[in-house]
Amino acid sequence: SGGVNYSWVNEPTLSAWNISNPIATPTSNTTYEVIVSIPGCTPDTVSVTVDVLSFPAIDAGPDLTILTGNSALIEATSDGASWIWNPGYGLDDSTILQPTASPTTTTTYTITADNGLGCLAVDSVVVFVNPGELPLLFFPNAFTPNGDGRNDAFGPVGTLSAVKNYSCRVYNRWGQMVFSSNNPYKK
Repeated sequence: SGGVNYSWVNEPTLSAWNISNPIATPTSNTTYEVIVSIPGCTPDTVSVTVDVLSFPAIDAGPDLTILTGNSALIEATSDGASWIWNPGYGLDDSTILQPTASPTTTTTYTITADNGLGCLAVDSVVVFVNPGELPLLFFPNAFTPNGDGRNDAFGPVGTLSAVKNYSCRVYNRWGQMVFSSNNPYKK
């Protein structure tokens, strides 16, 4: 402010090059220079830097299925500074990254991550509620053999003592068998 004429030097991402207050839309940190003049005075050059903040990363995790009356941990990941889940009902804490969900009906939970500087990112996860009974035997649809003590082994879950004949074979993506067992307790 204070000048009569303005000439922005680095103007490709500015809304105008000859006004005092153009709107800047850079995609990375950018320093803009402006030459400010008043008739009869020596022009002055000043600069301003616009820092571009990044959005926080957010992944609400895979969709989940629970039986009526049960709960499941939502395994969201984020580099944000704070989070809020919406709706908050059916969650043990709607302000933490990985709440336990216990909805009574199928619910879509949306998480908003804030990087602490006002940049927001959003993702969703669906918790399906199955009103039926737990099957006698089922196989989880994924496992993470990373040694963290959670979902490290792949195998049947349920009433294994009721199994009469059992055979499990696991193949890699090239069609090679990587695991075989006739024992439902071997994982």
